[in-house]
Amino acid sequence: MVLRRNIPVGVLLSVQDFVEQHADQYEDVEDFLDTLLEESDPEFQRSLKHGAREIKRGRFLTHSELKLALANKKLR
Repeated sequence: MVLRRNIPVGVLLSVQDFVEQHADQYEDVEDFLDTLLEESDPEFQRSLKHGAREIKRGRFLTHSELKLALANKKLR
Protein backbone atom coordinates (compact mmCIF):
# COMPACT_ATOMS: atom_id res chain seq x y z
CA MET A 1 0.00 0.00 0.00
CA VAL A 2 1.21 3.47 -0.87
CA LEU A 3 0.57 6.11 1.77
CA ARG A 4 0.62 9.88 1.49
CA ARG A 5 0.57 11.66 4.85
CA ASN A 6 -0.44 8.34 6.38
CA ILE A 7 -3.49 8.08 4.09
CA PRO A 8 -3.76 5.14 1.66
CA VAL A 9 -3.54 6.51 -1.90
CA GLY A 10 -2.53 3.47 -3.95
CA VAL A 11 -1.54 -0.15 -4.13
CA LEU A 12 1.43 -1.68 -5.92
CA LEU A 13 0.84 -4.97 -7.69
CA SER A 14 3.15 -7.00 -9.85
CA VAL A 15 2.06 -7.16 -13.47
CA GLN A 16 1.58 -10.92 -13.07
CA ASP A 17 -0.75 -10.42 -10.09
CA PHE A 18 -2.74 -7.80 -12.00
CA VAL A 19 -3.13 -10.09 -15.01
CA GLU A 20 -4.20 -12.99 -12.80
CA GLN A 21 -6.85 -10.78 -11.16
CA HIS A 22 -8.11 -9.78 -14.63
CA ALA A 23 -7.96 -13.18 -16.29
CA ASP A 24 -11.25 -12.44 -18.06
CA GLN A 25 -9.52 -9.58 -19.94
CA TYR A 26 -5.96 -10.80 -20.57
CA GLU A 27 -4.57 -14.18 -21.57
CA ASP A 28 -1.14 -13.50 -20.12
CA VAL A 29 1.36 -10.76 -19.28
CA GLU A 30 2.31 -10.33 -22.94
CA ASP A 31 -1.35 -9.78 -23.86
CA PHE A 32 -1.65 -7.13 -21.12
CA LEU A 33 1.51 -5.35 -22.26
CA ASP A 34 0.36 -5.41 -25.90
CA THR A 35 -2.94 -3.83 -24.85
CA LEU A 36 -1.15 -1.21 -22.77
CA LEU A 37 1.11 -0.27 -25.70
CA GLU A 38 -1.82 -0.14 -28.15
CA GLU A 39 -3.85 2.09 -25.83
CA SER A 40 -0.96 4.51 -25.49
CA ASP A 41 -0.15 4.66 -29.23
CA PRO A 42 -1.76 7.78 -30.77
CA GLU A 43 -1.46 6.46 -34.34
CA PHE A 44 -3.18 3.19 -33.40
CA GLN A 45 -5.96 5.13 -31.65
CA ARG A 46 -6.43 7.32 -34.75
CA SER A 47 -6.68 4.21 -36.93
CA LEU A 48 -9.41 2.80 -34.65
CA LYS A 49 -11.39 6.05 -34.87
CA HIS A 50 -10.94 6.13 -38.65
CA GLY A 51 -12.17 2.53 -38.90
CA ALA A 52 -15.22 3.31 -36.77
CA ARG A 53 -16.08 6.25 -39.05
CA GLU A 54 -15.72 4.03 -42.13
CA ILE A 55 -18.09 1.46 -40.62
CA LYS A 56 -20.68 4.17 -39.86
CA ARG A 57 -20.46 5.27 -43.51
CA GLY A 58 -21.08 1.70 -44.63
CA ARG A 59 -17.60 1.37 -46.10
CA PHE A 60 -16.61 -2.13 -45.07
CA LEU A 61 -16.51 -5.70 -46.33
CA THR A 62 -18.14 -8.73 -44.75
CA HIS A 63 -15.89 -11.67 -43.95
CA SER A 64 -17.08 -13.49 -47.08
CA GLU A 65 -16.50 -10.42 -49.27
CA LEU A 66 -13.01 -9.98 -47.87
CA LYS A 67 -12.11 -13.63 -48.47
CA LEU A 68 -13.33 -13.36 -52.05
CA ALA A 69 -11.44 -10.09 -52.66
CA LEU A 70 -8.23 -11.58 -51.28
CA ALA A 71 -8.64 -14.76 -53.32
CA ASN A 72 -9.14 -12.71 -56.50
CA LYS A 73 -6.08 -10.63 -55.69
CA LYS A 74 -3.95 -13.80 -55.36
CA LEU A 75 -5.08 -15.01 -58.78
CA ARG A 76 -3.74 -11.89 -60.51
